[in-house]
Amino acid sequence: MADFAAEAEPRWRLILARESLLVFLGSQSLASLDLSLDKIRWSAKASKDWTSARPYVWRGTVLAGNGGELVAFRASDGTREWSHQLSETIRGIGVSDDVLYVGTLKGPVLAVRPAGMELDNGQNGTSRPEF
Repeated sequence: MADFAAEAEPRWRLILARESLLVFLGSQSLASLDLSLDKIRWSAKASKDWTSARPYVWRGTVLAGNGGELVAFRASDGTREWSHQLSETIRGIGVSDDVLYVGTLKGPVLAVRPAGMELDNGQNGTSRPEF
Protein backbone atom coordinates (compact mmCIF):
# COMPACT_ATOMS: atom_id res chain seq x y z
CA MET A 1 0.00 0.00 0.00
CA ALA A 2 1.32 3.44 -0.90
CA ASP A 3 1.93 6.18 1.64
CA PHE A 4 -0.65 8.91 1.43
CA ALA A 5 -0.18 12.30 3.01
CA ALA A 6 -3.22 14.48 3.60
CA GLU A 7 -3.55 17.84 5.27
CA ALA A 8 -6.34 16.47 7.46
CA GLU A 9 -7.33 13.15 8.92
CA PRO A 10 -10.10 11.22 7.13
CA ARG A 11 -13.47 11.83 8.76
CA TRP A 12 -16.36 9.37 8.99
CA ARG A 13 -16.66 6.39 6.64
CA LEU A 14 -14.80 5.68 3.43
CA ILE A 15 -16.93 4.87 0.37
CA LEU A 16 -15.74 2.84 -2.62
CA ALA A 17 -17.07 4.05 -5.98
CA ARG A 18 -15.78 2.22 -9.04
CA GLU A 19 -12.13 3.26 -9.38
CA SER A 20 -11.97 5.61 -6.42
CA LEU A 21 -12.34 5.96 -2.69
CA LEU A 22 -14.56 8.80 -1.45
CA VAL A 23 -13.74 10.39 1.87
CA PHE A 24 -14.32 13.55 3.83
CA LEU A 25 -11.00 15.11 4.87
CA GLY A 26 -11.83 17.28 7.84
CA SER A 27 -15.15 19.07 7.81
CA GLN A 28 -14.70 21.07 4.60
CA SER A 29 -13.10 18.82 1.99
CA LEU A 30 -14.59 15.91 0.05
CA ALA A 31 -12.00 13.93 -1.90
CA SER A 32 -11.99 11.18 -4.50
CA LEU A 33 -8.76 9.18 -4.14
CA ASP A 34 -7.41 6.66 -6.61
CA LEU A 35 -7.46 3.11 -5.25
CA SER A 36 -3.68 2.96 -4.88
CA LEU A 37 -3.93 6.08 -2.70
CA ASP A 38 -1.21 7.73 -4.80
CA LYS A 39 -3.22 10.77 -5.81
CA ILE A 40 -6.36 12.78 -5.28
CA ARG A 41 -8.50 12.41 -8.42
CA TRP A 42 -10.67 15.39 -7.48
CA SER A 43 -11.77 17.29 -4.41
CA ALA A 44 -14.53 19.70 -3.47
CA LYS A 45 -14.68 22.26 -0.69
CA ALA A 46 -17.83 22.87 1.34
CA SER A 47 -19.03 26.45 1.63
CA LYS A 48 -19.93 25.64 5.25
CA ASP A 49 -19.17 22.14 6.55
CA TRP A 50 -19.99 18.73 5.10
CA THR A 51 -22.75 17.61 7.45
CA SER A 52 -23.84 14.27 5.98
CA ALA A 53 -22.38 11.27 7.81
CA ARG A 54 -20.64 10.15 4.62
CA PRO A 55 -20.70 10.78 0.89
CA TYR A 56 -23.31 8.75 -1.05
CA VAL A 57 -23.16 7.46 -4.62
CA TRP A 58 -26.29 7.54 -6.79
CA ARG A 59 -26.63 7.36 -10.59
CA GLY A 60 -23.06 8.37 -11.33
CA THR A 61 -23.08 11.23 -8.85
CA VAL A 62 -21.56 11.71 -5.43
CA LEU A 63 -24.02 13.28 -2.97
CA ALA A 64 -23.16 15.15 0.20
CA GLY A 65 -24.88 17.50 2.62
CA ASN A 66 -23.37 20.97 3.02
CA GLY A 67 -25.40 22.37 5.91
CA GLY A 68 -28.89 22.53 4.38
CA GLU A 69 -27.68 22.20 0.79
CA LEU A 70 -27.76 18.81 -0.95
CA VAL A 71 -24.91 18.82 -3.48
CA ALA A 72 -24.25 16.36 -6.35
CA PHE A 73 -20.88 15.97 -8.07
CA ARG A 74 -20.09 13.89 -11.16
CA ALA A 75 -18.31 10.82 -9.74
CA SER A 76 -15.79 10.62 -12.58
CA ASP A 77 -14.32 14.12 -12.32
CA GLY A 78 -15.98 16.04 -9.47
CA THR A 79 -17.86 18.50 -11.67
CA ARG A 80 -20.72 20.01 -9.69
CA GLU A 81 -23.90 18.69 -11.34
CA TRP A 82 -26.65 20.26 -9.24
CA SER A 83 -27.63 21.32 -5.74
CA HIS A 84 -30.87 21.68 -3.83
CA GLN A 85 -31.39 23.91 -0.79
CA LEU A 86 -33.37 22.42 2.09
CA SER A 87 -34.69 24.04 5.25
CA GLU A 88 -32.80 21.74 7.65
CA THR A 89 -29.19 20.60 8.17
CA ILE A 90 -28.56 17.35 6.26
CA ARG A 91 -27.25 14.34 8.16
CA GLY A 92 -28.08 11.29 6.03
CA ILE A 93 -29.13 10.47 2.48
CA GLY A 94 -31.09 7.45 1.31
CA VAL A 95 -31.87 6.61 -2.28
CA SER A 96 -34.50 4.85 -4.35
CA ASP A 97 -34.85 4.73 -8.11
CA ASP A 98 -36.10 8.26 -8.62
CA VAL A 99 -36.22 9.89 -5.20
CA LEU A 100 -33.63 10.87 -2.61
CA TYR A 101 -34.59 10.70 1.05
CA VAL A 102 -32.70 13.22 3.15
CA GLY A 103 -32.50 12.82 6.92
CA THR A 104 -31.94 15.97 8.93
CA LEU A 105 -30.37 16.74 12.29
CA LYS A 106 -33.70 17.88 13.73
CA GLY A 107 -35.45 14.67 12.69
CA PRO A 108 -37.60 15.21 9.59
CA VAL A 109 -36.90 13.07 6.53
CA LEU A 110 -37.45 14.97 3.29
CA ALA A 111 -38.08 13.46 -0.17
CA VAL A 112 -36.22 15.16 -3.03
CA ARG A 113 -36.52 14.43 -6.74
CA PRO A 114 -33.78 16.24 -8.70
CA ALA A 115 -35.02 18.39 -11.58
CA GLY A 116 -35.40 16.52 -14.84
CA MET A 117 -35.81 13.10 -13.22
CA GLU A 118 -38.73 11.10 -14.55
CA LEU A 119 -40.58 8.54 -12.51
CA ASP A 120 -40.31 5.12 -14.08
CA ASN A 121 -42.73 2.43 -13.01
CA GLY A 122 -41.25 0.03 -15.55
CA GLN A 123 -44.18 0.48 -17.95
CA ASN A 124 -43.53 3.79 -19.65
CA GLY A 125 -40.22 3.06 -21.34
CA THR A 126 -38.19 5.84 -19.76
CA SER A 127 -34.55 5.02 -19.39
CA ARG A 128 -32.54 5.47 -16.25
CA PRO A 129 -28.86 6.40 -16.16
CA GLU A 130 -26.56 3.55 -15.18
CA PHE A 131 -23.70 3.81 -12.72
